[in-house]
Amino acid sequence: VRVAPSLAKALARGQEIRIVSTVRFDLRSAERGIVLLMPQDESGTTLARPQPRASVERGRGEVTLEATIITPASGAFVEIFLALHAEGRKATTAVTRARYALE
Repeated sequence: VRVAPSLAKALARGQEIRIVSTVRFDLRSAERGIVLLMPQDESGTTLARPQPRASVERGRGEVTLEATIITPASGAFVEIFLALHAEGRKATTAVTRARYALE
């Protein structure tokens, strides 16, 4: 799960934005997994309800998740977390994030 930091740019406060994230995955020993998209404000409040998620199965693949949020009117930033929680003999979670300043 990877987000290119070069894609991060400042966002306007109090604006509706659409987030589209494509995650490529490779579940080798895991039977299944869940990919989550979690846009949050700086206090950790999730901005997308319901929270976008997709179930994935063993092997390689790609899944695209979308959410529309309203950026906070106050605060310094919004963070977009992408997580892949895989379950097999052992459970593991990979998380990456991108931080977007609010202007």
